[in-house]
Amino acid sequence: MTIKNTIKNYIGIVVLYILSWINAFKLKLGILKEKYGIIGFFQVDGLKLSRRMNSEDMIEALKEFDSFKPDDVIISTYPKTGTHFTMGIVYSIFEEKGLVALNSQHSHIAAMEMRAPAIMRIITGQKQAAGPLGHLETCKSPRIFVTHLPWDFLPPAVRENKVKVIFSDRYK
Repeated sequence: MTIKNTIKNYIGIVVLYILSWINAFKLKLGILKEKYGIIGFFQVDGLKLSRRMNSEDMIEALKEFDSFKPDDVIISTYPKTGTHFTMGIVYSIFEEKGLVALNSQHSHIAAMEMRAPAIMRIITGQKQAAGPLGHLETCKSPRIFVTHLPWDFLPPAVRENKVKVIFSDRYK
């Protein structure tokens, strides 16, 4: 039994050692990608954004987006502050008031700075929208837009059209 446990411990140590090298390599690769702009991040007006979720053309197009309606709701949250929880509450209120059909949330909710993945478009039956923000216009009214962008990055049309904005932030 003792030899078996010793061998198990050695194998465990070797596996941890190999995994640490793999993680170090991934970290180094990520730094290189960020440094040379392959994946990493980009900056817009001093705000660092991830290329995995955002793109420069979508952020620029968002600044000029003006197709807001008075019944639109924008949920603007800091990441990890209950974005989906808030979205669920707002949608539940819409359902209770009879503004939307039951279980039709995919046709009313859209992320402002992120395009829906292809699999979501297939599941919900959405067509590929034209332009970087075409997916926002294909949503049925009343629309719920979700974003992690700060207030300064929201288009001026939000203030002009009296769109309802729910903002959530972290308190430390």
